[in-house]
Amino acid sequence: MAFGNETWLWPMGGLFLLWFGWTLFSFFQDQRDLKELGYQNLILSPGKVLFRRVLKGFLLLASLLMVVLGAARLQGKLIPQDMTARGSDIIVVLDVSKSMLTQDVNPDRLGAAKKALEDWMNNLEGDRVGLVVFAGQALVQVPLTLDLDTVSMILDKADPDTVELGGTDIGVGIRMALSAFPKDSKRGKAILLMTDGEVTKGASSVQEACQEAKAMNVPIITIGMGTREGKPIPDGVSFLSFGFSASFFWAS
Repeated sequence: MAFGNETWLWPMGGLFLLWFGWTLFSFFQDQRDLKELGYQNLILSPGKVLFRRVLKGFLLLASLLMVVLGAARLQGKLIPQDMTARGSDIIVVLDVSKSMLTQDVNPDRLGAAKKALEDWMNNLEGDRVGLVVFAGQALVQVPLTLDLDTVSMILDKADPDTVELGGTDIGVGIRMALSAFPKDSKRGKAILLMTDGEVTKGASSVQEACQEAKAMNVPIITIGMGTREGKPIPDGVSFLSFGFSASFFWAS
């Protein structure tokens, strides 16, 4: 037991003790008086009258005690709980390169990815979500959080202008996500990678990044955006997607 506000405990506790003492004195006095009146046949049932007065006094004391405990904020013993062990930590690694603006899906690859992520987050309970965006470089847009509304708000604004360096470097996106996981967390970890699969020349090794994820026991769930046929990127450059489907992506 503990009190969250001891400021009110002592003055109101003192008031309760005074009231308790006065109530006991009144009970004994009433008992004496009622016994005398009963002998004189002035009261037919002094025992019933005394019972009603005792009951009334007890209820008043109980009410005052509740007021005292409420004002002092009586609290039970805290039971330690490992809240961090509930749910999983999932970092979304979203490709925001210009090729994601290709309109071979509706409205385009990036828009379709955002819509799918919004629907997915609406069904989460207890999982923390983070957001990493990448093109030629990667940025942590939202650290791991339970505030999915914030993730949704930042996700909605993600576009190719979010990242200064163009291109597509999936490896750097994976590594940025791995660095964003807490080192000592007991929660499960996973990376949700959404990309059209085209790695530009000079990008880091995706296989090496996957090996790092495997060493950390972090699965990478990949979702390919686009179709095999593809369409021209809005800047006029033709582009074909690898078009891989959702899968667990582990380096062998």
